[in-house]
Amino acid sequence: MLARLAHVPIAQKTVLRAPHEKLVELLLGLPTGTEYLTDLSEGAAPMVKDAEVAAAWKLSHLADASGVSRALWACDEQVAQVLESLLDAVGRPFLNRAVSDLRQPNATLVLDAVLTGRPVSSTCQTFPGAAFGYMGGEVRLGYQLAEICLHTALFGRQWLSAQHHPGDTVSAPCLLDLMQARNDGWGASRAGVPG
Repeated sequence: MLARLAHVPIAQKTVLRAPHEKLVELLLGLPTGTEYLTDLSEGAAPMVKDAEVAAAWKLSHLADASGVSRALWACDEQVAQVLESLLDAVGRPFLNRAVSDLRQPNATLVLDAVLTGRPVSSTCQTFPGAAFGYMGGEVRLGYQLAEICLHTALFGRQWLSAQHHPGDTVSAPCLLDLMQARNDGWGASRAGVPG
């Protein structure tokens, strides 16, 4: 994955860290529960200060959250498509294996769909598409994150798709979109598995 990320065409110069290294840092932060970029530098256990994590991923050191943010701002639609293809290529073998387990006799297909509110600052003007909606027990400005995953014996939850929606989006229309994304995401992997 690191070698593939090095070829992502981000229009940003390298000063101390290459743009793709900042993407690696972002991806490393996701499984640690990082919700906001600032968590990389200012969270309870800032990943930026963890030299062992940097060394494990062949990085001399990690960028500040503002550096990661600037790299993300430099990304355009082409970069997003390249990243999507790259992540799909990395995840595809795991999905293929998980789906092959469903072909066993008496295997049960279990999908989990969820819509989660993701609030943002109510005073900020830079969140495109954000809207006021019900999140965490109150009306707040933000987004709704619709996700669908496949439950597997080997890997547990295998995420198939996630989509951002404005904060005022309700769950019913999202379910149809998630089911379509599930169908699109499985591709050839799902041959022989009932839909």
